[in-house]
Amino acid sequence: MACVGLGLAYFAWTAFEGPIGVPLTSPTPNAGQAATQFEAVGFYLKVDSVARGADGVRVQLTFNNTSSQQQRADPQDFTLTNQTGTQVRPQFNDSCPDWGRVDLYPLQGGDAPLRDPGGTKAGAHWGPSTLCFPSIGGSLTLIWEPDVAFGPLSEPIRIPLR
Repeated sequence: MACVGLGLAYFAWTAFEGPIGVPLTSPTPNAGQAATQFEAVGFYLKVDSVARGADGVRVQLTFNNTSSQQQRADPQDFTLTNQTGTQVRPQFNDSCPDWGRVDLYPLQGGDAPLRDPGGTKAGAHWGPSTLCFPSIGGSLTLIWEPDVAFGPLSEPIRIPLR
């Protein structure tokens, strides 16, 4: 029973503080590393460029998998927010297509099946890929919520954009 109590206390603490040793807001603008409740994962996101225009915000992304596990890049894992808390989701059209789910394989493990039958198989590197968002003002933060652990054990990573 004590173990259950300690486990619940840990999850309650990490809900407010974040996992031990893993920053939930990236210390580096335009870059982030995926994390679970317990540790950082060797799955990285680099924001190559950010462009604001009349049609919204265009963000170019590159993914790298240095973990020993298959990872997935998914355009639905992103939200754009600003300092007032306004949040917008990606929008897709002819000039900004949905690139779908992309499986990134470890350097020595590219023979695993696709996680999603309709997905794309890539190596350990994918990008650049474009995401488009409706216009919002102010300082921007990209929220990345990769599926790197079971259920609620994955953590959203906040990436300040410059």
